[in-house]
Amino acid sequence: MFGATVKQNVLDAIKEEVDSKCAARLSFTVFEITKAIRKRGFAEYHSTIRDIVHEKYDIDGWMPDYRRQSYDIGGGIFAIIYFHKDEDPQPYVDLIRQKASHVIQTNHTDLVEGLKDSVTAHKDSDFTTSAGDNIPQLVIKDVDHINRLRFTKPILEAAGFDAGDQISVLFKNGFVILNKPGDVGLDDLSSIHTIDKYTNLRLSLATVGYKARSYRIGVFGCSILAYPVTM
Repeated sequence: MFGATVKQNVLDAIKEEVDSKCAARLSFTVFEITKAIRKRGFAEYHSTIRDIVHEKYDIDGWMPDYRRQSYDIGGGIFAIIYFHKDEDPQPYVDLIRQKASHVIQTNHTDLVEGLKDSVTAHKDSDFTTSAGDNIPQLVIKDVDHINRLRFTKPILEAAGFDAGDQISVLFKNGFVILNKPGDVGLDDLSSIHTIDKYTNLRLSLATVGYKARSYRIGVFGCSILAYPVTM
């Protein structure tokens, strides 16, 4: 249970912030809760707070009058929004899209196109279908039976990541982009994940609607791009 991973005073603060949003029947993303918690002086990872809020909604009955839905806010980026069942979330969605639009253009587009060009500049013969021990910068990997893509230790270490590190994950236009947190910008559009103790990272692609069965993975500096081989 994710609630057990934080101290009770942190969990109480999260509940207070969520209750405040619900009392005013406001639409919100969990990142707003994270920012409010940090303003209170708690240094908690967004991924921790996100998992707690999702779990409390799914299992423990938080926000009984609220609904949760993923919205495309532009550029192929999705945000999970909580909204009151009797309120129209569209004005809030439009506000998030407006906020995100210039950041998507200035930060994400150049990054995606640059990494895509770097990956596609290589011939298929440059890629290995192994675990990536020999050429960790260029690999082809299949998703597993439940549509998860696994980033292995050689891939992550090639980009400078170790076991236990936090990593920023952005899903955009069919790509999966991994960076150090804060490198890409607009953290509420990215999700923060923790690399496991074996230096592996498994990402569910079904939740964002990705259907490719294989991905070319390229490591370029501190950035990792997974690019679909087949859709």
